[in-house]
Amino acid sequence: MPLIEGHAEGRVRAVIYDNLQCSDCLTFHNMLNETLLPAFGSRVAFEYRDFPSVKHIWARPLAVASRYLAEQDPGIALQFRGEALSAIQAIRSNGLESFLREFASGHGIDAGQMIAGMADSALALAVDADHQEGLARGVRKTPTLYVDGQAFIEHFSVEEVSKALEESLKNE
Repeated sequence: MPLIEGHAEGRVRAVIYDNLQCSDCLTFHNMLNETLLPAFGSRVAFEYRDFPSVKHIWARPLAVASRYLAEQDPGIALQFRGEALSAIQAIRSNGLESFLREFASGHGIDAGQMIAGMADSALALAVDADHQEGLARGVRKTPTLYVDGQAFIEHFSVEEVSKALEESLKNE
């Protein structure tokens, strides 16, 4: 089940393929939180799909951790995604496990259980399924956002996405 922000039952769906170790994904995440969710969150479901890159060594473990957290509390998983994107430098400096333990401690989560939960093969398979789905849809770079089949790839403006969302909402 995808992690969703905005209106979970919204008929307009914006599907986001992202990588939790991607600086362009952080830029999109900020655009989403600062502009798109306030403007469209009451009408649009923003669905996350994991698309970790093999060149980013923490992207897949972070995606699996997000899946683990989503099973516990989707709201915490959404916070985790944002904090992971913002912590790329800290993870590089202090290590992935340090980041995971700090996040868990700050959110009342048992770090040992979270780290152990990341070994769940079903969660890893779900991340891999998202990645395969993305490849089948033509995703090659992150972030990639789909609004009614229209792809926005890597670098795009809030105006472009807003226009596509408005058009989709008109056709609802």
